[in-house]
Amino acid sequence: MESKQSINISGIILSSLLAVTCCIGPAVLLLTGASISFLGQLSFLKPFRPYFLLTGGVFLVIAFWTTFVKKKAYSCPADHRKVLIAQIITVGGLLLFIIAIFFTQIVTFIVGG
Repeated sequence: MESKQSINISGIILSSLLAVTCCIGPAVLLLTGASISFLGQLSFLKPFRPYFLLTGGVFLVIAFWTTFVKKKAYSCPADHRKVLIAQIITVGGLLLFIIAIFFTQIVTFIVGG
């Protein structure tokens, strides 16, 4: 994979994880036995969620542009394999981004609140 694609995909994954940190962090810590008073301190990230999602969206657009739209000349079959791997990882990043957008609704539906 090219370094630009690696940076874009890493940016998508990182910003998606940061976007759900305010929600998934407390859930994971609660499942591991952390106290409720500690979990309340993680809510300071909630106001930044739209910015994380916006950053993830920008990285996602760039990754889709470089992976699917931009035409490149391939010199050997190994290049086709690299492109296929990049496309699979980009689609995985898209799925993670969609989960990040709807994470609170998904958790609410599963828990039944």
